[in-house]
Amino acid sequence: MRTLVIGGMPHNPDGSGYYRFYLPFAHLIRNSRHLIGLAPHGPQAAPISPADIPNMDVLAMQRPAGRNGIYQLERLVGHTKLVYETDDDLLQAEPSGLPHLFDAQTLEGIRRSLRLVDAVTVSTPYLAEQIRAYNPNVYVLPNFVKAGLLNLNRPRRDKLTIGWAAGSSHLIDIVTVADQLRRVLEANPQVDMHFMGYDWSPELHRADLQSAVKRQCRWSNWQADVGEYYKQVDFDIAIAPLADVPFNRSKSDIRAKEMAAMGIPIVAADLLPYHDFVQDGKTGYLYSTAEEFAKRLDELIHDPDARAEMGAAAKEQARGWTIEEHWVKWQDAYEEVASSGTQDRGGDRPAGL
Repeated sequence: MRTLVIGGMPHNPDGSGYYRFYLPFAHLIRNSRHLIGLAPHGPQAAPISPADIPNMDVLAMQRPAGRNGIYQLERLVGHTKLVYETDDDLLQAEPSGLPHLFDAQTLEGIRRSLRLVDAVTVSTPYLAEQIRAYNPNVYVLPNFVKAGLLNLNRPRRDKLTIGWAAGSSHLIDIVTVADQLRRVLEANPQVDMHFMGYDWSPELHRADLQSAVKRQCRWSNWQADVGEYYKQVDFDIAIAPLADVPFNRSKSDIRAKEMAAMGIPIVAADLLPYHDFVQDGKTGYLYSTAEEFAKRLDELIHDPDARAEMGAAAKEQARGWTIEEHWVKWQDAYEEVASSGTQDRGGDRPAGL
């Protein structure tokens, strides 16, 4: 194949932007036989036009939506092959976490964007099936971790630490285990709880703001630099609660992969994102009920040998999920998009968009 010009436009320099663009594109730039470019960090000043990409063969954009997103896509149709990247099912988001997506015009804008592009890239097979209702050309590019994460010496604390890294959209998830998590912490005052991303501790001590559990909890905000986020992960045990709703079934298992790479055993919901990655009883535990969650968590608290064995097994498993071994999947997908025929653009633009 001739040398291609491939561009990438992340939505934000956050965790999603890191795993879906910055990390794989760093390896594309270093290793690919094609010419690769990535938009700089920070918000884009204005929509790009065909004049900005005169020789580009493929342009991958992360979650373009709304009037501006559709306007930009429509300007670029026919000038380059367009790829829509998403690692969430934005059409089935939960109102408690992402209320801004429950506007009819916003949802129609997402559908319109999916139909306009030549292809869509996603992180899971389940999400691919949801997207194919709007665009048949879907490529599954799983999330991978950086190999250096396997060698990171995470900070150690005097107190055993349970940890959860999750943003503000996870209210529906924390409520599934909040009561049981509070009981585990009350029964184990020697244990700390570390929330990263969003402070969920009020969900554990709403009835008593002076409770001992409140003093067991601490919180760290997200870091703009993902490397700095990694350095703050001081968990001895990770948890990954998840509600059984359509939005969550499309999520990836990246949190479990992160924890595995750092040698941290995990107690995760036995649902699609984690079911196929977490090896129950070997690299962590899968739970089906809140009571089982508490039981497994308590077992790991009191069994340091099991924590060490599971953590070592998880790290070994994570060695097969590094971007260094799999960056070529992005190259293969973009090459196929570049050589494909023209995508049916889905008809005229809906009124009001």
